[in-house]
Amino acid sequence: MREQDKLKVVLTSQDLKDLNITYEEINYDSQNTKKVIMYILMQAKTITGFDSSGKLLLIEIFPEENDGCIIYFSSIKNNEKRDQKFSKNFKKISKELFGSYLFEYNDIEDLIKSSVLLFKLHGHKIYKSSLYKNEENNKHYLSITTIDPQNEHIMLLMKEFSEMKNKGLLHQLSIDEHSDIIIKDNALEILYKYFSDTFS
Repeated sequence: MREQDKLKVVLTSQDLKDLNITYEEINYDSQNTKKVIMYILMQAKTITGFDSSGKLLLIEIFPEENDGCIIYFSSIKNNEKRDQKFSKNFKKISKELFGSYLFEYNDIEDLIKSSVLLFKLHGHKIYKSSLYKNEENNKHYLSITTIDPQNEHIMLLMKEFSEMKNKGLLHQLSIDEHSDIIIKDNALEILYKYFSDTFS
C-alpha cells in the first residue's frame, strides 16, 4: 500500500521464508537484510511506482501475526532529525547502500552482449541501468546501480567487455552533462528483451 512518500509492506511468514529471512534475523548491520530491503524496494517500484532512488528512507518494522511482519518506508528530507529511534533500532537506508558504476565501450556488439549476459545472470541485483552515447569520442557508456556493491562477479563480467571509468554516484553528474541519454533507468531490460536470442 502506497500513500504519497510512504509505503506499507505486509509480509507473511511464507513471504519471509521465500526471502530467506525471519523477523528475528532482520538487522540493519546484516548484508542479507540490506539485500532483502533493496529487493522489496525494487518490487515496490514496479508494482506501486514508489521510487526510493536518491532518497533517504526511514524504515519501521513490526511483528505481525503468524510470524509475519509489517514494514513502513517513509521518505525524509535531509534537514529532518537523524537521531530518531525506531522499532528494531533501524536506521535510515540511503543511496550509499547501492553500488554505482560507469563502463565505457568502444564496440556496440560488446555493449549488447555484456548487457544481455549481465541481465541474465545478475538482473535481480541491478537496481537501475542507463545507456549513453558521447558524440565527441563516439563511445557508448553504461551506467549501472546495483544492490550488491561488493559483487565481484558483476565487475569481472563487465571488465571482459568494457573499461570501468568510474564508480560512485558522482560520475552520474558528468555523464549526464557530456553525453546523450539513449535509454534511461532500464537499459539492461530493454537490451535483453531485444537481443537475448542473439546472445543467449
